[in-house]
Amino acid sequence: MYEYSEQDELTLEFRRERSVRRAAAILEAKQRRIRADLKQLLAHISLLIPASALQGDRGSKLMLLEDAAERLRDENFSQLILDILREGQ
Repeated sequence: MYEYSEQDELTLEFRRERSVRRAAAILEAKQRRIRADLKQLLAHISLLIPASALQGDRGSKLMLLEDAAERLRDENFSQLILDILREGQ
């Protein structure tokens, strides 16, 4: 009977590990889609910002977006935006 109990524990641990891996795969896929959407938004942000604010300079556009990200009330989201902006440099 001892072996049966040990087998149950192994089965439960296996199922738990399988569920964790499945959840991690789903979260990774969602993270990739969110990052891709944010990259696309940031690439097209010039359509949302008046041309006079950009002055045609990529550096000023980047500074403007960094300033805007820092004003968000969500520190984690702001950091994600800043990371994506810096990746594109």
